Amino acid sequence: AALVGVAIIVILAWRIYTSPAYTDPANGYPTWVLGAIVGIGIVAALGVGGFILYRRDAAGAAVAVAGALTGIVAAIVSAPIAAYLFGGVTGSGVDVIVAALRQGGSDVYNASLGQGLFSDPIDKTITSFVVFIILSSLSPRLIARFPLGDRTVATSAA
Repeated sequence: AALVGVAIIVILAWRIYTSPAYTDPANGYPTWVLGAIVGIGIVAALGVGGFILYRRDAAGAAVAVAGALTGIVAAIVSAPIAAYLFGGVTGSGVDVIVAALRQGGSDVYNASLGQGLFSDPIDKTITSFVVFIILSSLSPRLIARFPLGDRTVATSAA
């Protein structure tokens, strides 16, 4: 699970890492930037792995993949909207990432896309885990009230 988490983060950020505007900036990156990227990947992977081990259920891996894929789709959909309607500035805290990417030489669209590919998968994965934890902690009586809930309760009891 840890390797899958690191691989997902590297794949999501590959476009930014391989862009000449970001790999060779005018003043150079501080040495802690690469360490921070690796650290975020390790923490995310350990979080997913710990969740899977704690619950003794591989559903956590499916939740992590679903959250990451949802984040990628959200980034691809939101980048043109943020770039062309708002000029890349949406008034949230992640505008700092857009500003940094713009300062690195990227245009508005690629800066918005880079910010989305960095922050949206993390956000959507955390949200997916919160929803999964809430839904999995519901009582069987409550789950049975939903459409087809009786099938879910019957299969989990069997």
